[in-house]
Amino acid sequence: MAASFSLDDGCLPFPPLDRVMQGSTAKMVMDRVARWAGGPAFMEALAYDALPSCYLVGGVVRNALSGQSGSKDFDFAVGLDGAPSFLKRLAHRGVLTPGPLGSPRWAPAVPCETADIMVIERFCNGLQNAGSICDMLGQFDLTANAVAIDLRSGQIVDPIGGAADAAARIIRVVRTDYPDTPIDTASPLTWSGMLWIRLWHYAAKLGWEVELDTWAWMTENCRYAIQIDAFSERLFEPDMSKLAQFQRLGA
Repeated sequence: MAASFSLDDGCLPFPPLDRVMQGSTAKMVMDRVARWAGGPAFMEALAYDALPSCYLVGGVVRNALSGQSGSKDFDFAVGLDGAPSFLKRLAHRGVLTPGPLGSPRWAPAVPCETADIMVIERFCNGLQNAGSICDMLGQFDLTANAVAIDLRSGQIVDPIGGAADAAARIIRVVRTDYPDTPIDTASPLTWSGMLWIRLWHYAAKLGWEVELDTWAWMTENCRYAIQIDAFSERLFEPDMSKLAQFQRLGA
């Protein structure tokens, strides 16, 4: 189940997406950004600074691929080259604060959804710093979340088949070889525990079918349940209703 990805993989869509699907998905995503109250300021800052790369990742892309609507926030991945000046321009158009895992979180000047700005080369979920957008996506939680759209070209970047899983509404873990060590010295939450909790959360929130190997890993590692409070304090209140249901059936 573990995998690693690098620039050598070419970041080509896998499996290949036809042009109709690529075009319709990119349009849905860009329309979602356009409807976002922070969208004009974000795109203005993006146009001013010649960032070599800027991708939208996470829930907005997943929902577009799965035909679902709504997302509580935006997640962007940008290249290190040009990122400092880009972030400075965003700060002039809202407020930048550290997110729960260290990436800048941007709150636009107008009240609306926030955006997490992840610098690709500084992204690390306990494994190693990413060297490319494919490296970064290879450290995500669900394959359906590990799909990116290049905001400049509209190209879908899908190195591990997450688009197909999103379309089929399947929860499949990207990898399970995260270290069982705390995410930092201030929290008892571990990298593996964080993944385990996120999988149960998405299983309940999305209501999708859980792939068999993923389900086996989730049910075999219930020892991480003791970290739920630490997760809630650091990140957000997870929906653990599917875990509670599983525990009732197993009692």
